[in-house]
Amino acid sequence: MDTKRILHIAICLLAILLMVGQAAPKTKKQLMDEALQKKLDDFTRAVERKCTSVIRERAETIVDSLLLLEAQVKTVDTFKRPPTPTKPERPAIKSTKDTTDIRPLFEEGE
Repeated sequence: MDTKRILHIAICLLAILLMVGQAAPKTKKQLMDEALQKKLDDFTRAVERKCTSVIRERAETIVDSLLLLEAQVKTVDTFKRPPTPTKPERPAIKSTKDTTDIRPLFEEGE
């Protein structure tokens, strides 16, 4: 059983060494292409983040204004002021019942 385990480990190590040995070093052109691609990916992600944040801010502004408008339209006024009262009509001027001429109360000179 020990020999089988050792043989199994040896085969796995040999397979790993063969895989590592097969990897060829990258050329200068490949390294430059990878660096350029990384820079392009970073720039693309930065532009997408910026555009997403601008779009999100605009959408929040629109949604906020719509919610405020809807709230203003649906406002329920629980305290209603009574209407202003109307002015009463002027009463008619009553004429006096006494129709005699007006005379001075004290007569002068006599």
